[in-house]
Order: sequence, then structure tokens, then C-alpha cells
Amino acid sequence: MNAGSFNIEGALSAGTHQLAAFQTQGGNISSSSTSLAITVDTVAPATLFTSESAGSGKNGKLTLAGTSEHNSSITVWEGSTKLGTVGSADDGTWSFLGGRATDSIHVYRTTTTDLAGNDAIGLNSAILGSSRSDTIIGSSGNDLIVGGAGGDMISGNGGSDTFRYLTTSDCRRGSKNFDTIRDFVEGHDHIDFSAIPGLSNAISTSSTPKSIAPHTIELVNVGADTIVYANASGSNETLAHADMEIHVLGVHLASFDLLL
Repeated sequence: MNAGSFNIEGALSAGTHQLAAFQTQGGNISSSSTSLAITVDTVAPATLFTSESAGSGKNGKLTLAGTSEHNSSITVWEGSTKLGTVGSADDGTWSFLGGRATDSIHVYRTTTTDLAGNDAIGLNSAILGSSRSDTIIGSSGNDLIVGGAGGDMISGNGGSDTFRYLTTSDCRRGSKNFDTIRDFVEGHDHIDFSAIPGLSNAISTSSTPKSIAPHTIELVNVGADTIVYANASGSNETLAHADMEIHVLGVHLASFDLLL
């Protein structure tokens, strides 16, 4: 201690610590100082994409959203191109509004720096398809995949993947219109219909139905595969007039494989 100041060095473990000081001199002990709260954060931020959209029409804008550690800085990339940086809110949510996305396949990723200076690569990628029939192959990690319109051939390629549908027009009934999902893994992957109003029920069956009940998804086992039919309307529809058709290869889906 020198001229009323002092310096103490030591290592603190991760977590929140309450520090206070007091002085001992000649057997006398001073009262304690006001406590100082110090948080030691050594954990890298975990950033996830939770939604993506290219908007609609010629003036549609790219919108990406997700979660991370609160008050972190999230940078969005496409390949080696930096698209921009946003901050996460107190609850960890964040949203990025970009320019108009071209009508092609896009793959987005994030890097994040939290308040303590910890850096991390995002936990998943966001893949956005075009209005045409695409062949989309995900990364070996976790992906959020929106195929867009057209009959797409989609492979998650490992990880825990979410195949997300934003509107019923993302895939249609009939040849060249339906999507095909390969390498779907039960317990890890999901098909997400939560953005589509009117879909609230899922039924599994081993026989092709003649009609589909209102607000219902039919999971039809055909050989080793599942054909998914969806009716988002408020009335019964014949199979020929189903709103959506998706072929999922090599697996029999159950309702827990869907997000409604």
C-alpha cells in the first residue's frame, strides 16, 4: 500500500464475484468498503439462425434473425463477404435486414463477439434457395434450410437440420413441384411448418388418403419413404388439391419430426 492506494493481483474463476476491502493496522480493523461486483466470462457466445426470408416481390429484402448471448456483436457473412453487423438485445434475440437477395442459392453464417471479448463462429448456417427447382446440399453442421419455390432436392448432409417452409407455395402437389428431402435423421432433424397459418394437426397413415382434413398434415408411409401432404385450408380437400407435397426418403416420419 502506498499513499492510500493498493494493488492486488490474482486469478478469478468464471462467474460473478463480490469483492470488498478492509484495512488492518495495529490490531484495528476498518469497516468494509462498498462491495464491487465482477463477472468473469470465458464462455464463447452461441449464435443461432432461427429464421430467414428473402421477402416477396422485386423489392423484397433479406431478413435473418436468431439468438445469441445478450448484448453481443453479430456479423453476418456470405462466403467471405461481410454483409453487416448487428447487436443482440438484452434477451439475446437479433435481426439483420440486408439488401435484395438474388434469385439463387445463398448460404449465410455468423461470427460473434460478446461483451467480454469472447469470439465464436455461429452454431448453424442459413441456406436460402431460389424460386426454381434447386439442388441444395447443407453443411456437415447444423443448418436452417429454406428451399423456396420450385421442386427442390434437399440434403441436410449431417448435423441437426431444420427444413423450414414459409408458405404453401414453397412446394406444390405433383411431379416437378414437390420437394424431396434426403438423409433425414429422426431425433435430430425437423420439418418446420410453423410460419404457415392453418397447419395445426399431423396424422400418420400407411394408406394414401382420398382427402385431407382441414388444417392437417398427412404423413403417408410408402415403402421406406414418407410422403407429406398438407391442407392449410378450412375445408376438406381431395389429394389432387392438397396445398403441399414433400417426399422424405428412407424414413417413416412421426408428428414429433414436425414443428407446427
